[in-house]
Amino acid sequence: MKDALSAAGGDGGLGGSDAIEKIASELPEDRFAEAYLGTKTLMSYARMAMSMMGGGAQFDVPDQLDPIGVGISGNEGGFRARTYITKDVLNTIGQFQNQGGGGGGGNQGGGGPRF
Repeated sequence: MKDALSAAGGDGGLGGSDAIEKIASELPEDRFAEAYLGTKTLMSYARMAMSMMGGGAQFDVPDQLDPIGVGISGNEGGFRARTYITKDVLNTIGQFQNQGGGGGGGNQGGGGPRF
């Protein structure tokens, strides 16, 4: 309980992370909700899913990747959501996609689908 209270107070919790602070500064200032998605974890899951389906080359997920941030703010009875993804994360996703063949259903011979 003591650890949970100290983390909520900013002592060693997510809010003290430099990456979180950088992403949070790009989200709406008047937000009432925010979420951070661990990019490294998401990419690790995607790599596992690809290998279970028999696709793609092995891809090494970098140790340090910024999270994806989402902030939600409201105005005039509606809400607005902003998603912020850093350039490093976008480049890593692009490399991941290129190594996996970019999808396409395994049609390696070119041309149209076989049906």
